[in-house]
Amino acid sequence: MADEQIKKSGMTGTIGEHISAMAQAILREEAVLSSVFRYISAFRQKGVDRISYPAIGKFTVNNRAHGGTTNRQAPAVTVETLHLDQLAEIKYGIDGASAIQSTLNWKLECAKIAAQDHVDFFESKLLAALETYGTPMDSVAAVFSPEVAVEMRKKYLDNKGKVANAVWVISTECEADILSNSDVYKAQSYGSPLIKDGVLEKLYGIPVVVRLGLSGNQYYLAAKEALIYGFQMSPAYAEQADLNYGTSGVLCVMDQLFGVGASYLSGDHSRLIIKDNN
Repeated sequence: MADEQIKKSGMTGTIGEHISAMAQAILREEAVLSSVFRYISAFRQKGVDRISYPAIGKFTVNNRAHGGTTNRQAPAVTVETLHLDQLAEIKYGIDGASAIQSTLNWKLECAKIAAQDHVDFFESKLLAALETYGTPMDSVAAVFSPEVAVEMRKKYLDNKGKVANAVWVISTECEADILSNSDVYKAQSYGSPLIKDGVLEKLYGIPVVVRLGLSGNQYYLAAKEALIYGFQMSPAYAEQADLNYGTSGVLCVMDQLFGVGASYLSGDHSRLIIKDNN
């Protein structure tokens, strides 16, 4: 069998386009909270600095008598707005001589790091929105315990939240508080082990997301539609020659433009974020 060689024939797009695609893939894979909350980029329009989307109110259920009729209804329809005000940018340069004398592919490795930093920045804005729009629980509890979770769950349900549409967002210290509580492993304490196999995947039937960037006593219970986000520009990469750093010097920029907010601020959804009272 003759020797074969991998070729790049037929490859389309510039290096910048391929790095942009890589950055967008990293965002999709690493931004855990992006798969939790509501994505509304489908409503975006070119040339505006906000995304407007419809919010439809509720109907009233009538018990119609046999042979009778009921009045036709028109639910209230409002236009909600998400401002696209997060113009996130990372700019860096690569010295041509350093890149040549290194075994690393500096351009690719720096792009990966920049993409991950953009993920962290994006998620920090979602976490900040949870804090801004959340309703504090009644008790002050520095330690996240099963009892605290029960109180938060009750408040969430009292605010007409649905368990099937909820998620816990907690710090690593809160996770440690739960996992170090020996009672959660005892079937006799909760009817069945609250934690199975030592992994905190769900708490009282609600998925758990553990995030860095939260302080030790920060924890939230939120409806998945309570927060919204949208991109006017997904992570993009461009470069140009930078002769200040040699003939192979490169100036690189990776940026994105997005917005994060609470959904239906005038309605129930703003109350479907329960947070700690610390």
